[in-house]
Amino acid sequence: MCSESPLSEFDGYKTIFGELESEQNDPESPVDLDKNYKVKWIIKDRTLFLHDVEILNKSEKYRNKRKVLEKLTKRKFEKNLNLFPEIPEGVIFASWFSGEIYLKRQPAQGETYCDCMYRCENFIKLTFQDGKLAFKRNEDVHSMHLLVDSVEIYNNPKKYSAYKNPFLKKMVFDRDICKSLISEKLSLEDNQYIYQGYHASCNDKILWHDTTFFIEKSPLSFFKNYKEIYPNVPQSITFVALPYRDEKNYVPKWVIVNDMLYLYDINFLEGNHEFNNEYLIRFQPIEKLTGKKFQQTPYVNVKVIFANWFNGVMYLKRYPEKDESPECEYKCEPFYKLTLENGKIVSKEKTNYMILKRNTE
Repeated sequence: MCSESPLSEFDGYKTIFGELESEQNDPESPVDLDKNYKVKWIIKDRTLFLHDVEILNKSEKYRNKRKVLEKLTKRKFEKNLNLFPEIPEGVIFASWFSGEIYLKRQPAQGETYCDCMYRCENFIKLTFQDGKLAFKRNEDVHSMHLLVDSVEIYNNPKKYSAYKNPFLKKMVFDRDICKSLISEKLSLEDNQYIYQGYHASCNDKILWHDTTFFIEKSPLSFFKNYKEIYPNVPQSITFVALPYRDEKNYVPKWVIVNDMLYLYDINFLEGNHEFNNEYLIRFQPIEKLTGKKFQQTPYVNVKVIFANWFNGVMYLKRYPEKDESPECEYKCEPFYKLTLENGKIVSKEKTNYMILKRNTE
């Protein structure tokens, strides 16, 4: 049994074979069904391979199930009869996966999940780097460090209790305990703290991979007095049930192309749309602030400013789709952490929490 699916790296992986129908979970089992299929993996020569999938409902709809996995992973099943003579259909090398997985064996025949000896038995922690085991020796462990979304823990405390889940030896019931677990794993500076979930302190918008996102902090905040560059435009407030606030009277619009960050437009808030038609009013103050001109680039079909002044971390969360509530599943959905140097992305990852700096003032 596996604590995390190596396929979780891919968006939408839970529904590639349709939605999970109502299934009867074993109440004793520490495994909850989270998708309509079970993937089968093999570790051989210290390398992780995907070799088969079992579809739980309506498998007749997916006669080419391997093609579905190839489309998701963008990798092909490769035949290797020397390494896997028993699998003529081939395997996929899970080169995308880096991280930790905890394994616990299935109970033997006549043994149950609730047997005392089984519950107390250690399990194995495996650390992978690009699909390869990263350390020479596997680690026997009896507890897990999990970076779990504390909103999920707060809403479903029994799911994460030691009583319900024999994998966990620590009781994890609330946000403070979850934060302490994460803090133990991370080395935070004195002025840093963990914020569970997502919150934006600005109204900027950013377009990335054809999706519009919030930005946690405006890239323009590098410049002094960036909030006051449009003194003749009235401040208006928009009331929306979304995790951001209007901290200035204009909305910068950004785009990421080829992993580079560009400013491509400025809009004004509700009630001030008449200013959107005045080119000089919109763009001269921002050019003066940044010391850069809007220019044509071969990567974008409008004039832009390349944000090569920006260094640091940027947190992004997608805007909810039409008729999608920002509560519940949307609120708990992971978001992105991008690290940029001179306006270019050098690393990106999904996360459920933010590391922020306290305002010492």
